[in-house]
Formats: sequence, structure tokens, C-alpha cells
Amino acid sequence: YIAKEDAPGLVASMKRTLSGNVEPYEFRVLCNEGDIRHVISSSSVILENDEPVGIIGVITDITARKKAEQGLLASEIKYRNLFNNAQAGLFRTRIRDGKLLDCNDKFVEITGFSSKEELMARGISSEQYANPADRERIITEMKEKGYVKDIEVETVRNDGSHIWVSYSAYIYPKSGYIEGVVIDIT
Repeated sequence: YIAKEDAPGLVASMKRTLSGNVEPYEFRVLCNEGDIRHVISSSSVILENDEPVGIIGVITDITARKKAEQGLLASEIKYRNLFNNAQAGLFRTRIRDGKLLDCNDKFVEITGFSSKEELMARGISSEQYANPADRERIITEMKEKGYVKDIEVETVRNDGSHIWVSYSAYIYPKSGYIEGVVIDIT
């Protein structure tokens, strides 16, 4: 049985198929056992003497894929909420030049920028360290060990003031980025 709310869309899809517009259509079916399955139909028109006389198609069960997509979406929402609401600065930067790829609001606050967009445009450069050589020292240590943990370093905020932060991060050389945590310990 086709789910009642999906029936009009399926009928419209069949009409489009009969007019020559072949397109897959997703809908739900109610099985005899009472469970609902997600399926996708792919169909083509059957012609006799250039006149449509029917539709032939294949229906594929995509329930497992739909459940996986829903699980992935729920996981992404959960991760994004944790990321955005963390009480520590979280970030991802490109190794080669410090371009900021992502960060949370706490990281924006710690670095003294007024918005994530402003910070993202600037990136993380050696000038944001009180001692510019610290960035290279930290990256070198990460390349050797794969991570750094609780490194205390003096940084320069956007307004020029100096603060001390505790820095922990992992480096992903094959992917070209660093992910880490910064906590203001001033």
C-alpha cells in the first residue's frame, strides 16, 4: 500500500513519465507486516506506434539508506550543538597558512573579534602570537607527535591586548588541517 500522503506525488510522477520526463520518485509503502518502507521508483514509458501504452519500472527499497541519512543528520545536529555551545574555543585551521576553516563562538570571543565572519576572513597567523615563532614551534611539535596538549602560549587579541591561552590540538597532515581547543587562562 502506498502511504496516503505520497499517492498524489506518485500519480504526478507517473504522468510526467508518460509525457517523456523520466525521473526517480521517492515514496513510502505500507507492507503487510505493518512496517513502512521507503522506496524509490525509476520508470520509463512503454510506447506502441509512438503512443504511450504503459509504464515499466523498478522499485528499490531505500529504507536502510533513509535511516542512515536520518542518523547522520541527528549526529550532525548533536555535534553542531556541542561545537557551538562549548565553553572552550574550538577551531579547525589549514596547516600551511593558518586559514581558519571553522570555529565556534567561544573561539571568536577569546580572539577578540566581533564576528565569526571577520575572524574567518583574517585567519590564524603568526602575528596572533606574542612570539610569532610559537606557531611554528607548536606545528613542529604536532608534526612530530601528532598532537600537542596544554601548551601555554601568549597570544594577541584583535584589539592588540595580550592574553595567555592553553592550547591542545591534533594535526591531520594528509587532510591538511589542525583541530584544537583553546582556553583563556589569563
